Amino acid sequence: MAAIQRRIGWVGPQNKCWAWILDRLPAVDHLSSLKDWKLESADDLLMVALESRLAPEWDEISAALPTSLSVEAGLSSQLKKSRKKNDAISSSLDSSVCVLLGEPWVGHRRTQPIPESLNTFYWYELYDRLLPSLDLGIGRTDVHSPEKGQRIARWHSVAEKLAQIEVSGKRVLVVADSSTTHSMWCESFENRYASVLGVDSEQLHRFRFQPHMVLIDHEAGPPMADEHASERHCQRVLDTLQHVRNRFPEAMTVVASGFPRWVDWERWSLGGADVLVPKPGCLLGLAWGIHRWEQMQLAE
Repeated sequence: MAAIQRRIGWVGPQNKCWAWILDRLPAVDHLSSLKDWKLESADDLLMVALESRLAPEWDEISAALPTSLSVEAGLSSQLKKSRKKNDAISSSLDSSVCVLLGEPWVGHRRTQPIPESLNTFYWYELYDRLLPSLDLGIGRTDVHSPEKGQRIARWHSVAEKLAQIEVSGKRVLVVADSSTTHSMWCESFENRYASVLGVDSEQLHRFRFQPHMVLIDHEAGPPMADEHASERHCQRVLDTLQHVRNRFPEAMTVVASGFPRWVDWERWSLGGADVLVPKPGCLLGLAWGIHRWEQMQLAE
């Protein structure tokens, strides 16, 4: 979807969700270690994929951070005993390294905080945060603000550019279970789109207009609470996706999920979903996505 022209390096796993992300990035240089990365221009960006909190790449990042920013809980016992600062890596960590977090990292800001000087994204934030940020300047400028954390200040600088994207005149259809969910999405979208309608999956056949985007938001509890309920929810989304694809084949199809799991998204993607957006997600990033989608449609 993204027409991103940047030199990108990649360190870490390349299967499962990481393969999905790599397929949506421009060509990347695959590296075996952070030490192999050579910064050549201000636009260069190194992506480090961390599958778990025990990933060796996390030790490498932690060891390269200035002592005042390091997370001692994230270092192996060996690194704690003999910690050597790697100047070649640490000099560029603040602005040229993007850390991607796998499923085991969910909730990390409470249990194992990562320094806000690092650009961090969960794997499921690909469309609403990562790709828009790559396109609009992550790593190109080092944003500092005494009033706000660096992570928040950095995102605000990207959000200002996202807010300028013109998406007026687009039609959005929200497929959800309750009037409360309909209202939430409609109120969120109404200031940026021409029309927003909320329906349940049984009403899809009634509509004759062609939406630019269809957002599916079926309610589900935490996956760990009831595995059978998670499976039922996954299947329900798949059923709705089939109806949406048959009814509106040209629309960008978005699935919203409060508890994104790779095992679910892999099935939804194969079932015809184009975009995964977490709840809460970034609506400005979603606007970037529909803008790019339209560009692709016009180019075909």
